[in-house]
Amino acid sequence: MVGDESKREAFEAGWSRAMSFPAPPPMAEGSFGEFVGEVGFAMVWNREQLSARERRILILTVLAMFGRDDITQLHMGSALDLGDLSSDDLEDMAVTIAAYAGLPKGVAFNQLRQRLVTERADAEPGVEER
Repeated sequence: MVGDESKREAFEAGWSRAMSFPAPPPMAEGSFGEFVGEVGFAMVWNREQLSARERRILILTVLAMFGRDDITQLHMGSALDLGDLSSDDLEDMAVTIAAYAGLPKGVAFNQLRQRLVTERADAEPGVEER
């Protein structure tokens, strides 16, 4: 993200709360990247009214509603890595999304969850998901 040091620090703080991997997104350069970093991470993830868990549930629900499987998977992985949500929590979200947003949205969400959990189990045999 381009900008002064305090904006950069706010972005990095928000990013570390939101994502479990260290590299900022590729769009973090230029004026659009600055906007994304400032709004999507610095402003949203540094707010204190909602817990990280509540914010994660809200973001995952919105992403599922819009069918953004690519970004949903990133947030799911980070939710598991950072302990914001467990695999069981994500499965329950799939049930709720299916009931309120439609079966196809809930099925897609749960398939992402299943794939992520399977990939992690294959990568680290014997490690249980939170």
